[in-house]
Amino acid sequence: MPHTLSSEAAAAAAETAALFRARALAARDDARFKGSMAWATAKGRNYLVRAFYDPDTGRRRQVSLGLRTPETEALLAAWDLDRAAAAARLAETEAAEKTVAAGNRTLGLARVPLLAAKVLRGLDRAGWFDAGLRLAGPAAVLAYEAESGLRLAPGDFDPVAALRHGLRLMSATPIPPRRLHDALARIDHGFRPARPEGGRRGARARLEPIPAAIGPDGFRVEWIAPDAPPERPARARRTALPPIDLDADIVLERLPWYAGAAMREGVAVDARGAPLRLVAIDPRVFAAADLWLAGDLFRAPAARAADRARAEAVIALTLRDTRPPRPRSLPREVARAAAHLFSR
Repeated sequence: MPHTLSSEAAAAAAETAALFRARALAARDDARFKGSMAWATAKGRNYLVRAFYDPDTGRRRQVSLGLRTPETEALLAAWDLDRAAAAARLAETEAAEKTVAAGNRTLGLARVPLLAAKVLRGLDRAGWFDAGLRLAGPAAVLAYEAESGLRLAPGDFDPVAALRHGLRLMSATPIPPRRLHDALARIDHGFRPARPEGGRRGARARLEPIPAAIGPDGFRVEWIAPDAPPERPARARRTALPPIDLDADIVLERLPWYAGAAMREGVAVDARGAPLRLVAIDPRVFAAADLWLAGDLFRAPAARAADRARAEAVIALTLRDTRPPRPRSLPREVARAAAHLFSR
């Protein structure tokens, strides 16, 4: 069962989360000033020009803000002041984060392995989580742990081990593999597109290849997009799956009612003590789906045991003292498998 943090650790976790949110706001404010604002001369006349890189195309653009007048001179002066203030706020919040890092390590808050944290932080700062990307699989449990303020005991399901070897991500809408490949390569030049697995039979052979990238030390990042919505999305039809490792998980993460569930997030701490945001789906949907899989007699016994252990970990972190309403998006079969979790 999870245990509560000590009062000192809980205070440090709360302070770290507050600092992270303050830094995120400061970074967003500072991002408004990317590029430059300066005078340019054309045909013998001075113009105030704003230069920046288009976020969609990556191309440099220039926009004229008008001829040189007292008004545009005041605009440039205000820009310079605001830009300097935004940079100072960002530097201040980044320095504050560094001051609490050592304490976070000492208090046992540092949970996320460094390479996983580097990837997740890079994707977050590039806007991928705000665009709908979510953690899938065991790594999502760390998001619930971070949000709950509890810690899983050593004998419980261990989500940290999964993050040492790779990440699985999912989205409610399709994402071109090339875009995520490029995003990962910008985070770490060691990432390369993974070669499709060959010679597989069974459930995975009937699926499209899973987009993935391999990074340093064999670290694997997979991302899964949902299948097309069924004609009646509220009644997802159950298909018996053969007992082949993670195939059932991958099928699950392609279902729109699962991948498109409401977002939940928490601020976790990496192995150096620095904070990062973890974004997953509603833990009610996550736990109910795992209980549903655990009841599938076509699953291998070891896989069913892992499903149940993961579900019980999420229940203990997020649902142990309450029976929340059942999410309306759950298909009937899934809701029936997890009926004891909900008030209705």
